[in-house]
Parts: sequence; structure tokens; C-alpha cells
Amino acid sequence: MSQEDSALPLADGIILMGRYGPFSCGAWILHHNGECALLETPQRRENESPAGDIKKFVEERGWRVKYVLLSHHHIDHMGSIDQYKDLFPEARFLTHRAIAELAENLRLHMSLFRRRPFPTVNPEKWKNGLFTDVFDEEVRETDIGGEPISIVYAPKHSLGDTLIHFRGVVFTGDWWLFEGDPQWCGLAGALAAHSVTRVMKYVHDKNIRVHAIFSTHADQLMQAVNFKDVMKRTLDYHLALPKRDERLPDCSSCPSCSLSRVFWRTRAALAGS
Repeated sequence: MSQEDSALPLADGIILMGRYGPFSCGAWILHHNGECALLETPQRRENESPAGDIKKFVEERGWRVKYVLLSHHHIDHMGSIDQYKDLFPEARFLTHRAIAELAENLRLHMSLFRRRPFPTVNPEKWKNGLFTDVFDEEVRETDIGGEPISIVYAPKHSLGDTLIHFRGVVFTGDWWLFEGDPQWCGLAGALAAHSVTRVMKYVHDKNIRVHAIFSTHADQLMQAVNFKDVMKRTLDYHLALPKRDERLPDCSSCPSCSLSRVFWRTRAALAGS
């Protein structure tokens, strides 16, 4: 089966091109009116090329790639970003400053300590800067072919988390929804609760009707969803957790976070709250 045959339309204007790499991260196309954004630049195996598959797919349809977006900075979500930059030189690589800083720190960590168990990842190719458009505000609103798309900075799984809303679908990256969040990166529950609240408030204030929630690994595809109820259950879980020192993010064991400026900014902000 060709990669084009496996491209899966999951909602109006939303295509899952495939799942790539050892962690099966999705490569997504969000499109409208001849323009598109590419969501995630997945780590790939030696015989895979998510950027190449997408380039062929969009060129055959005459679509222009306007943006390349990431949900967060972890290597399974951005491991082939250098290939995307090579194949889509006219695209705007848009992200929140937290992701930009954490990605650069990850590059330095992998380069300096030679921790490269990923043969298709070449951090040396990231040196000239990965992102053309970096924003600091909590929400960036823009459009694809005239259709609104929004990016909400909401750290929960990692300090670099952003959620993307397009055409009634919210992409949650690696967020754990509902109860039982293992908090793999050890972020404080108060920070997670604050991010869930931020997303709920944004959707409410903008009167957005969310009908689906997709994880970017495509292992959680929730259709006809009650978004408010999902977020409320997730928020209640974090608020009910036993209290510890909730003022500080506890991700110091992760070098790509603990050595970054965004870690210390978040630490200072929470300590003062």
C-alpha cells in the first residue's frame, strides 16, 4: 500500500498522512481553500519520509504549505524537522517561544553529550534555527486559506505543550485526558490545572464549538465529543490530587527542560503565585 493510499481524512479539512517512527507519531495536514498547515514533524525510521510523503501528496493537489506546527518539543514529534525545512523552504515554521527554546536545548544536549539513539535525527542540522515565527502570547490566532486556526500555549504533558484548534477539532498533543494522568514529565498538578482552565476559558470566550479531540499520535480520536465535560473531568482530577510543593514544576530530571530558560521562567512565575 502506498503512503497516499493510507492517508486518512478524519474530519473536514483534516488528514492523517500516517504514523511514523518507533513511537508512531502522526503527521497531519490541515487544509482549506488551497492552503495547508502541517502538524508535527515526526521522528522517522530509516525507510520512512513523512515530509517526502506529504510533499508528494500536497503537490499533486496544488496546495500551498503555509505553516509547519508542533504540539511540543519531544523528539518523537520533531525528529524530522530538518527534512521538513529542506522540503518546504517557503513554509513558516510557527511555534511558541517555549517550544523554540526547549527544542534548541534538546539540540545542544544531543550534540554535546552524543546521546543520539535515533539514527535519522541530526541535531547539527538544527543549528541555523528551526522556527521562522516565534510568539510569546498565550494564544496565537491566524488562518489557513481564510479558515481560522488557533494555537494555545498550555503546558501539561511538557513545558512546551500547545493545543491546536482547527474547524472544531482540538489537537491535544500528548495530553492525558480524564483521570489517571501519569505525568511522565513531572509537571506540577497546579500547572496542569491552570493549562486546562486556560483552554476551557479560551473555547468558552470565543464561543468555539468543539466536536472532536485528537491526540497527535492518533491513538485517541474522540468524535462527537462534549468538550466541556472532558476538560472538566480532567481538571477535577488534577485539582483533587494530593498536595505537594505545587509551586514548582518537577521536571529537573529531563535535561531538555531543566536546563532551559522556560523552565526557570515557569519556576519563578509559580513561586510568586
